[in-house]
Amino acid sequence: MVESKIPMGRLGSEFVVIVIGVLVALAVDAAWEARQERAMELELVDAVSTELSSNIALLDQTLASAARAHDNLERARRISEQGMVADSGAVFVIALLNSTSFSPLPIVSRAAVRDLVSTGRLRVVRSPELRRAILTYDARLDARLEGIARAEANMAAPLTHLISRHLPPNTVAYSSEVGRNVVDDPEGGAWVRQAAAAMADDPEFPAELNHEYRRVERARALTLHLQTIMSEWDEGLSEVRAAAGLGPGG
Repeated sequence: MVESKIPMGRLGSEFVVIVIGVLVALAVDAAWEARQERAMELELVDAVSTELSSNIALLDQTLASAARAHDNLERARRISEQGMVADSGAVFVIALLNSTSFSPLPIVSRAAVRDLVSTGRLRVVRSPELRRAILTYDARLDARLEGIARAEANMAAPLTHLISRHLPPNTVAYSSEVGRNVVDDPEGGAWVRQAAAAMADDPEFPAELNHEYRRVERARALTLHLQTIMSEWDEGLSEVRAAAGLGPGG
């Protein structure tokens, strides 16, 4: 039996082809993984940027609510200072009811940045500068929100407590439209007049009303300051992510 021999040159060629095939497969696999990691990196950074932009918009809503509360409290203060509470009962009480919808603590979303930081997924972000920028944003936001919470806690009771001793139960939950409907009702008009008269006779009420006015002013200023800072953070994060080749974001 004659054994067929494969030339060494052919064996060498086949070996080279196999090696090249393996290397190409590994390169394709590595490139695919790199694209997947890059896509995940972009998705995570996009989520933080989108959340930051959304927070700035949320602060716009908080500021608009603060402006409405401020205007209504200013109206109530003028009526009180002119000694017209009893005579302008409906206007006065509705102004107070419209002020209770304001929450002095700004609502911000932290899900994206907290998920990125707390789960360790931050390591997917390859740029050290971008990682530092995200960590710095998270830490500074923590500090700002804690500072606002402390300031609010040191500014006494909210308006709902201030007026509750003179208004029927659950009245402060009325929206302005419902409040006006109640005021327009003959029976509702009666309790409005009674509540206004009670407030006019309460020697502590003017000072409490002024305090609430200052509290809303202070909360409004803190929220505006936070919005300004977050806008600066948004610009800074956009610059860093653009330098990392991930686009400007926003």
